Amino acid sequence: TQAGRPLFYIEKHLGQPGQTASTILMGGATSAGVPASWDSSRKGTGICYVAINMEADWDALHTVGIPNVSARIRGVKAYDPRTSATVYTQNPALLARWWLVDSGYCPTTLDAEIDEDELIASANVCDELVEFSAGNFAARYTANGYINSNANPLENLNKILGAMDGSALWLSGKWQLLAGYYRTPQLHIDESKLGGGGITISPYTPTANLFNAISGQFTGPATSYQASGYGIIAPAEYLAEDGGQVYEKKDDFDLVNEATRCQMIAWQRLSRARQQLAINIDCNLKAYDTSPLQNVTLSLAEFGYDAKVFEVRKRTFAGTHIEYSLQETGPAVWEWDYTMMDAVVDIPNVNVPVTLRVDQLTGVTITSGTESLLINNDGTITSRIKVTWDEVQSTFVR
Repeated sequence: TQAGRPLFYIEKHLGQPGQTASTILMGGATSAGVPASWDSSRKGTGICYVAINMEADWDALHTVGIPNVSARIRGVKAYDPRTSATVYTQNPALLARWWLVDSGYCPTTLDAEIDEDELIASANVCDELVEFSAGNFAARYTANGYINSNANPLENLNKILGAMDGSALWLSGKWQLLAGYYRTPQLHIDESKLGGGGITISPYTPTANLFNAISGQFTGPATSYQASGYGIIAPAEYLAEDGGQVYEKKDDFDLVNEATRCQMIAWQRLSRARQQLAINIDCNLKAYDTSPLQNVTLSLAEFGYDAKVFEVRKRTFAGTHIEYSLQETGPAVWEWDYTMMDAVVDIPNVNVPVTLRVDQLTGVTITSGTESLLINNDGTITSRIKVTWDEVQSTFVR
């Protein structure tokens, strides 16, 4: 104001049906001598916008210039299959569905092309209460920020998924929108499900892909919506495991607006990555019924695995067999609260004993006679003896 007279006028228009045109813009068009350029017919239905009239008083503005204008707004209304309502929400799972189905800014996705069961499960996970500070409980995952409609649709989808530490995949004609949480294994793989191919075990992550710390930036009310670091997650034990060498990964969050929630997601990602045991295994079609990002249990006596939990990282269908890439996991990589900033997760691995000793054979029987003779192609006969013994129990010999 100047001497009590306003220098700024602001009108909010939320885009609802029946809203009227901006009096500021109509007045400005009239003052400019072109009233038809913004008349009462320009209501902006469906468009949320702010109209601002700033009077240039250089005595008041000469030190700062014309101010930049920004606003805090509520975002879109998204359909929630749990209630059949379309309401304002911060739930990333519901917003991911909105982006694909209702936004109009990406290739058309039909409602029937969203796996509703998985959507509901992920939406419930997002709403789970987590303790972010002593006595302060809030939803595990929220999405707060903005995405640019000019950006690549997949890039925007990944930003929404990142807010729930999740992923998306196309499976059997439907989108699976998966929040980050521990999934109870639905498939058990044992020797009866092995195919004809080999098994490759990688106990450690290659150095090129290894990291023991995560840091990055976020924007939120605590930083006046300016980009700021959310605080590094770097448990000392992981650093010690890597010989004191820091391998830092950068993870920025566009739609997570609280530092502690960013740290939670960073901790979860680091905890999962530090479970380094990976297996490539060839299976028969009995092991068909699972998909990437689901968990399986693996029992292989040869390697000492007894219902050990792995996440499916990749599945390749090769006609008569299936190749799986698995990485060890467990519930502990998701069990976070504010006291665990420096906590580590160590899922025990089985150390298969290696021995050069072979048990002495028992029940040895040696026989010979007519049944043991070998008749060669030229008609000659070779005498032989037959030796049998009890079945050997050693896993390595078997």
